Amino acid sequence: MSTSKQSHLISWRAHARAATAAITMASALAGAGAPGAFAAAGAVTSPPGAVVSVPGGTFLWVADAQGVLHLVGDTRALAGHPVDWSKPAQVSLDQLQGASRGDPWLSLPLVKLGDAIYLPKWETTAPAPTLYHVQSAADLVLLGLNGQNYGQLVRDQAAWEQQSGLATDSLPRAELPPVVLPATTAAPATTPPVPSSAAAANAASGTLQHLPQVGASTANGANSVTGVGGDVTFDLPAGRAWSDATNVDRLNDLIPLGMLDNEKTIAQWRVLTRPGGAYTYLQVKAFALLSHPDIATAQDLAALKLRFLCRDVSTCTVQPAQQAVLGGVPATVVDATLVRQLGEQRSISGVTTDEADKNADQLTWSTRDVFLVKGNYGYNIRLASTDTLTTRALADLDQALATLQFHY
Repeated sequence: MSTSKQSHLISWRAHARAATAAITMASALAGAGAPGAFAAAGAVTSPPGAVVSVPGGTFLWVADAQGVLHLVGDTRALAGHPVDWSKPAQVSLDQLQGASRGDPWLSLPLVKLGDAIYLPKWETTAPAPTLYHVQSAADLVLLGLNGQNYGQLVRDQAAWEQQSGLATDSLPRAELPPVVLPATTAAPATTPPVPSSAAAANAASGTLQHLPQVGASTANGANSVTGVGGDVTFDLPAGRAWSDATNVDRLNDLIPLGMLDNEKTIAQWRVLTRPGGAYTYLQVKAFALLSHPDIATAQDLAALKLRFLCRDVSTCTVQPAQQAVLGGVPATVVDATLVRQLGEQRSISGVTTDEADKNADQLTWSTRDVFLVKGNYGYNIRLASTDTLTTRALADLDQALATLQFHY
């Protein structure tokens, strides 16, 4: 095992001692809570279905019928729980810790592998879960683990595999970003804020006075793709051969666009998932919401963009939208199959490497579109290919989205 991986593996004994100490201290200060719940005495509850996040956090909490907040592990965990997405609220870490909080809602229990604990995140759009390594005892507490529920929420490898019917060795793994970034903690070295006075001014208001900039790097901070820094940052999985594709101009002539007012492509990459096949593209688009006053949520943006996309193609097959939480912001995820007629035989060498198939008069695109709204900008993160989207490409997207952060 490499030194870097060893440094991430915190022994469970240390986890347990630290988590128990944190929970014991909190309980002594806050008073004993009801079984399965932890809150300060007299804590304020939230309206049923309320959606709560913490600035810089990677998760959402949703209130149950009694107003108790539950961390949501993934979209599958929301099944059967009413959610009101219309008025998401942000609270401080202190306010979250003082709120009435219950056990996390998980689609699968956490799994202990060796000395590390992993959170399985299985989004409804994913073919399999990804195991995310929980890096600190503090994050275990924020996830909702305590001395009462540990036995119900964490399984060892054999018990987890028997319960889930899945082999842990076959599942992708990644590092779980901190559940909440403390206000005093700087952004990671691979994703610092934009080094400008405008960034500092915009951070307070949550708005930008310039077109958003994207900073992305491969996992572990190696081989920067577009350079560090940005208003929006994430890590592309290392060793996957993703390359910058901002200069592939002909893509816009071939891919369905459905352009909205003030829509800009601010980043673009591609990868070849099989020799002689088609490229898979990853695009990031930004929308200035000043031009779209009716867009208040990711769902609003998804509905408008998909309506324009479907006008741009001859056949439009859209799957039911799924809700997620990415970069601490509510997101809408939509899979679609879009058939675009080109009108005549045209070269498609920019989207495929197949020597026998470099001309076409029609292209069928498989897409996964992720829509988010943050401040005065909307975003569309799109995975697209004229081949079927592979499990590997979808897993790469999931891992990148797990590290998504907004720095304003």
